[in-house]
Amino acid sequence: MSRDYSLEEHFFSCVHICFFRSAASISFEGNQLVGSIPNGFANLTGLQYVALESNQLTGRVPEALGSLPRLSTLSLYRNQLTRSEEHTSELQ
Repeated sequence: MSRDYSLEEHFFSCVHICFFRSAASISFEGNQLVGSIPNGFANLTGLQYVALESNQLTGRVPEALGSLPRLSTLSLYRNQLTRSEEHTSELQ
């Protein structure tokens, strides 16, 4: 029996945020993550690469992801996410 994991619950506690704060790359692809992408990603200003594809994430892509200063790759395919059309150019 497979288990689903909430991205918010398991990766965005205070301890994990402190650990990831200086991360340049995060890859949680294919980890059966459920729920929405936490706004806490906006605090990880050193991120250059984020891979969350092939999970079961839902909801809107946080607008703050489009303003991360170093982010060059954001891979979200194979989820059930939506994005705000006015911020489409920032996320491409």
